[in-house]
Amino acid sequence: MALPDDEQRKLDEIERFLTEENPSLAHRLASARPPGGATLLWTALGLLMLLGTGLVITCVGIQCSAPVVIGAGALLTAIAPAAAGWYVRQRGWPDPRQ
Repeated sequence: MALPDDEQRKLDEIERFLTEENPSLAHRLASARPPGGATLLWTALGLLMLLGTGLVITCVGIQCSAPVVIGAGALLTAIAPAAAGWYVRQRGWPDPRQ
């Protein structure tokens, strides 16, 4: 979908200003790509492994009646969904059509 002419001119002006003011940043932004499906896959796999590790540590702590180990496992189990939420909030879901 094309932008109206006035908005396109504003964007072009911002781009020119950025290129003049900070060429290295302009180059990095021009060559940046959103995270692809592989990034999402590896992120999901890592989070599942973190969640599983936290659950195993919690179970071991329960079996050994060790409150510190139970706390560490519960903390790891809580970190996995928090990390997933942070990732999605910061980067957004990749568009599978790209």
